[in-house]
Amino acid sequence: AAAAHTNAAPAACPTEMLLACICCVVVSLGMASWQRVATEVEREVVPPLRTQGRFIVDATGRRVKWACTNWYGAHMEQNVPNGLQVQPASKMAAIIRGLGFNCVRLPYSVQGFKQNAPVKAEFVAAMPGLKSLKYMEVFDKVIEALTRADLMVVVNAHVSDSMWCCSENDGNGMWFNDKYSEQDWLDAVRGMAARYRSNPLVVGHDLRNEVRPDLRNMYFPEWSPLGRIGEAWNRVGQGIRESLGLSVPEIFSWRQAVEKGGAAVLAADPDALVVVEPYGSAFMCKSEMEAYPVRGIEGHLVWSFHDYRSFSVFTAIAADLCGRETFSMLDLVWSFLQDYVGRMDPYPRNYKEYAEQRTASWGHIALDNLGPVWLGEFGTNMSSAHDVQDVEEFWRWVVAYLDETDIDFAYWTVNGDSFPQGMEGATRQHEQAETYGLLNADYFTVRSPVHLAALQAAAAAKSWSTWGAGSSTKDKFHGFLAVLLHSRLAQATRANWHLVGFGHLCAVVLPVPGELFLLLQVSVSDAKVRCSHVAVIAATETWLDGQVEV
Repeated sequence: AAAAHTNAAPAACPTEMLLACICCVVVSLGMASWQRVATEVEREVVPPLRTQGRFIVDATGRRVKWACTNWYGAHMEQNVPNGLQVQPASKMAAIIRGLGFNCVRLPYSVQGFKQNAPVKAEFVAAMPGLKSLKYMEVFDKVIEALTRADLMVVVNAHVSDSMWCCSENDGNGMWFNDKYSEQDWLDAVRGMAARYRSNPLVVGHDLRNEVRPDLRNMYFPEWSPLGRIGEAWNRVGQGIRESLGLSVPEIFSWRQAVEKGGAAVLAADPDALVVVEPYGSAFMCKSEMEAYPVRGIEGHLVWSFHDYRSFSVFTAIAADLCGRETFSMLDLVWSFLQDYVGRMDPYPRNYKEYAEQRTASWGHIALDNLGPVWLGEFGTNMSSAHDVQDVEEFWRWVVAYLDETDIDFAYWTVNGDSFPQGMEGATRQHEQAETYGLLNADYFTVRSPVHLAALQAAAAAKSWSTWGAGSSTKDKFHGFLAVLLHSRLAQATRANWHLVGFGHLCAVVLPVPGELFLLLQVSVSDAKVRCSHVAVIAATETWLDGQVEV
C-alpha cells in the first residue's frame, strides 16, 4: 500500500537519548541522491479515499496528505512521460518514491486517449518491451510501475490536442475545441476511470488543466449558469459564425461541465476522487462556491489550484471579485484590465501580502474547512540555486504558505528535460533542460538539493488536533523531517553549516561527502522555529550534534 503520513506526532526526545530516538538507519556514503529513508511519520494508505472537511482521508479515517510531483510528457506529441528514453518506468517510480513523494500527477491528452497511436521506439528506449505498444498500453505500464512502488496516481486530462500547455491562443483553453468535443472529453475521463478502477492506488481524476478563455475560437468559461441572456447571446453568436464566418464570443459554464465530468468519473469508478480546477486554476471565491456549488460529487471533490509568479496577476484581483456576491467573466476581464493599467506589477511586496492574496484566492477553502485544497502545480527555476541564498523569494513564500496552511501539493516537475530528441512539432528545442525539474537530464541525479529539502519537509502532515477546533497554525507540533543532503565535505564543524528556514520549516545544510540524510526534531511555538537534536550519521559516527534557534 502507498505510504502517507500519520496524524500523530512522536514524542519529544531528550538529548541524552538522541541517537536512540532518531528513527534513521545508517545511510552509506555514495548512495544515489534520491535514496529513500523511512521515518516515523509514514503510514500505509488504506483505499478508497474520501474527503472530510478540509482533508483527504482513507478507509480507516486517517488523513492522507498528497505530497506529489508532476511527471509530464504523455500529454504532448511524444505520447509518453519524459525520461523513458533514459530510465525504465520501474526505476523512475523508485526514484520518485525515494525523493520523498507519495503520489504522482500524470497528465494525458484527449487526443492520446482517443487515437491511441503507436509510440515511437526512441521515446521508450529504456524499456525494450514497450517499443511496439500504443499510447494507452504504455500509459498502463507507467501506472503499473508507479503503483507497484506504492505511489498514488492522479491522472489529469491536461489538454485536448497533444501539445505543450498553456496559452490563451493554443486552442486548448476549454475542455473542448474544434477537434475534440465535450463528449470526447467526457469519454476520456470516463474511460480513464473505468480503465483503472481495479487499481486502488489510482486515486483521483483531475478533470481539466487550467480552464481559461480560448481566444482562437473566442470561447469563454463561466462558473455560474449561463441563464437566459447567456443562452440567447450564444444562439445569436452561433448564427453569426455560421452565416458570416465571424468569431463572436460564446460563453460556457465550466461548473456544469464539472458536474458532467464528475458524474462520468464516478459512474465508472465510484471510489475515485474528482479533482476540479476553477478559473484558470487561480482562484475560487467563497461567494461563488456558495451560490453555485458543485453537486453530485460530495465526498469526492478536491479543489486544485496552481501557483507561479505570473499567477499574481489573478490573485491580486481576487480580493475585489471575491468581495462581491457574484461576478461574470466580463467582470473578471474588466478587473484584469483595470489592474493591469492601474498597477504595472501585481507581484506581492512581501510574504504577508502574498499570503493574503493566496488566502483570498483559494487558501480560504481549506482554512474555512470547506474542502481539501491541492496545489496541483507550482515550481521555480532550479538551474542556478546552488545555495539557499540563490533561492528566489517567491519560492520561499510558496513553501512557507504550504507549511503554514498544511495544504497538499504536487510540484511541477520531476522531469529532467522538456522535449526529447525526435519529437515532432515541438515549440522548444529538442533535449532542452527542464529547469523546473527536480532531476537532471540523466533522470537520476538531483538538480537542486536545496529545493528538494524544502519539498521533503513540506510533505510532513501536521496533526489532526492542530486543525481540530480552529487552532492556530502557530500551535506546537513535533515531527521528524527527513532532509536530503547533497554536497561535499569541507570540515564538519559548526562554522560551516547554516540553517535554512522556510516559514515554520527548517533544514540544516551541511557540506558532507557523498549523500547523507539529516533528521531534525522540530517544534514550533509562537512562530519561532527551534531545530534541536540535530545529528548527521555516517556509518556509526555522529558528525554533528547541536541545536539552533531562529
